[in-house]
This record gives sequence, structure tokens and C-alpha cells, in this order.
Amino acid sequence: MYSPGVEHQLRQEIDAVVNDIDARTFIVRTGSRADVPEAVGDLWASRWGHAELLRLAGLSQAARQDHVAVRVRELLDDPVVTLERVNHAAAQAGDPDLRLQGQVARAVGADLVRFNAEVLTRSLSSFTGKVRYRPITDVDVETTKSIIEVTSQVDASGKVAQLQVLLGMEANPHGKPVLHFMPNATHGAETALTASGSHGVYRDLPALLAALHALP
Repeated sequence: MYSPGVEHQLRQEIDAVVNDIDARTFIVRTGSRADVPEAVGDLWASRWGHAELLRLAGLSQAARQDHVAVRVRELLDDPVVTLERVNHAAAQAGDPDLRLQGQVARAVGADLVRFNAEVLTRSLSSFTGKVRYRPITDVDVETTKSIIEVTSQVDASGKVAQLQVLLGMEANPHGKPVLHFMPNATHGAETALTASGSHGVYRDLPALLAALHALP
């Protein structure tokens, strides 16, 4: 999120220099994510000064999308920014899933690799010829040895299909096991997920951490 007025100003500055709605949308939505505190959102906006926008305007449409995608990952994967995002998420009482994600990320400590990361695929539109980065899933918490899907829901609705994506090469190139942290999971949800390839469904942090420590 941004401080009041910052997002509007960022939009205006981008539109004044770069005639590319896709690039503007890509940039602006990064700072408005629910897991991005105001200080990080404002920092992100400040990185798109006039000189940087002129550089962006001089690139081709495809190169602009590629450039923004790199900058987004640099921001969100920065260790200091990641810690700020984790702490912000863990404090979100009104968003149970985001709060749980933050709590799990805190619990894994130094083993944390990525937090609440969109998995983006680069595609070329056959109609417009434009390059776009399309999200195919989110990686809630990634550690050195695993991916952890975190949810407050009780059933496996949507999670079985998502699990297949998380087990695939685009989201999981190193073939890490996928675990589920689901404090409210029913027995049926656990059965469905483990039968579909989940390494395990865990309802409390001590059990999850024990499973993580047992991974080879």
C-alpha cells in the first residue's frame, strides 16, 4: 500500500512520460499489495523518478515489461523488504490468510527464501503482439527445502488444482516438497491433499516445524 496521495502521483508521473498502460499497471499494483507496508510502497514509488521513467519510455514494449518484472522481483525478494512484509502480514488481523502466512514465515526464520511471491509467466499475445507477465499462482512461504501453502479455509476447494501448479517446474523448479499449513482443515481436506501429492497437512506450528526439520 501507499501513503495517501502517493499512488495517484505515481500514476500521473508514469502517464506523463511512458505511454504504456500495461507498464503503469504492473508498477502501481506492486506497491499496492496487501503485504506491502506504506514505507515499502512509498520506497517503490520513489524508485520511479523522471530519469528512470525516461529510460523506460525508450524501451520497446517487451523490454519494458521485462525491465519492470526484474525490478519487482528485486524489491520483493530483498531480505530487508521481505522482513518488513512478513512483519506487516503477521499483524493483519482483518486478513486471516495473510496473517497466517506472516506467522509461518516468521516461524521458519533464517530458512525463509521467498514470501508471498507471485509466480509469473511471460507470454506473447497472438492478437496484440504484446508481452505480458501473467500470474499462475502464489508461493506463500518458500524455505530452503520446501514450499508451504498457507490457508485458513477448512476444505481443499481450489487447493488440489493449485497443488499441481506448485509441484510443477514453473513454480517449483527445484522439485521441493509442498506442505500445507491449514489450522482449520477437515480430515477430508487432509486426505484429498495428501492423495494429490502434498507432503503433509499441518494444523499447528510446532507440528509444521517438526516436519520441516525432518526433511532431508
